Amino acid sequence: MCLSWNRQRSFGCSSSGSTWLVRPIAPTSLSCSHLSAANLSNHITPVIIIAAAVFWTQAGENLSVAQAFTSLSIIALVSTPLVNIIAAYPLFVSGLACFNRIQDFLLSTERKDYRSPTAKRSSPEHSADSDDIELQVLPGRVSKHDPVIQVKMGSFALKDGREAILKDLDFTIARSSLTMIVGPVASGKSTLLKALLGEAKLLSGQVQLASGPLAYCDQTAWLRWGTIRDNIQGPNDFDEAWYREVLRACALEEDIAGFESGDQSLVGSAGVALSGGQKQGVVRVFPLESEIKVDTREALARAVYARASVVFLDDIFSALDSQTSVDVFNNLFGHGGILRRNDIAVLLATHAGV
Repeated sequence: MCLSWNRQRSFGCSSSGSTWLVRPIAPTSLSCSHLSAANLSNHITPVIIIAAAVFWTQAGENLSVAQAFTSLSIIALVSTPLVNIIAAYPLFVSGLACFNRIQDFLLSTERKDYRSPTAKRSSPEHSADSDDIELQVLPGRVSKHDPVIQVKMGSFALKDGREAILKDLDFTIARSSLTMIVGPVASGKSTLLKALLGEAKLLSGQVQLASGPLAYCDQTAWLRWGTIRDNIQGPNDFDEAWYREVLRACALEEDIAGFESGDQSLVGSAGVALSGGQKQGVVRVFPLESEIKVDTREALARAVYARASVVFLDDIFSALDSQTSVDVFNNLFGHGGILRRNDIAVLLATHAGV
């Protein structure tokens, strides 16, 4: 959801984002090996001095006490800066890698949005100089049957590709509707969703979207380091009643109630401390030191909480068990479901039976 917000968070447009971006990413094994080597110098220094003194004495040279302690003091003074240099090396390499990624992003080709807004109802024009103004019926409120997405003979390719993956698509998505895109793996379901989000290449045709925010939940859940509530709330204002309703719809209340810190429990960086299903919407949670393990439902809850006019869901049920999938499906899309009650159009790509 809110792709611009995700980009801003990812590339550190805020102070917290900056801190998150430049966190060390060097492999743990590399850091541990360097730190072990650095700490080893403190322990091996006396051994080296004693060994050198023994060999020096056996060679017929006299090693005085003053020379021994002087050598030991010099090595001790040099070892501390050496430890700091070795310990800082992984952080330095990680910083260079971060700057290289930022540079690659800044030098990348600027994205051109090929989507256009859907046609709006126009009110009757009146002449300002006319004395006779006839009362006319103004356009009514937005209808549930008004289109929010229109694709006219659209052909799409991957962002960096030239060959069309989807050809001559022509369809309309109405407001407050559920549209399921069903097909086998690698049939183009995710490509279609990304094409509607403007993240593919339009080869021909037109794509029109109604004005308003869009929400998107990828099949690989994106979670930032922070609390469960922060990940669900995203850039939106906090609404306690709506937040609780979203938790219930995504079957998260019971899981969060089992945490010692509730929804203030920390989620690992990029969701590494979460299970597959909880990343999609915050589901089964297992304590892992100071962090919490959640599943795909957290990302789903964030998309629902956004109250966008259109929600794109990409294979969100693949990481959930069958009973949880049925419960979440009914809570969101069934009669009286939270998305249906709020007249939200949903595009659901899936190859799993619900």
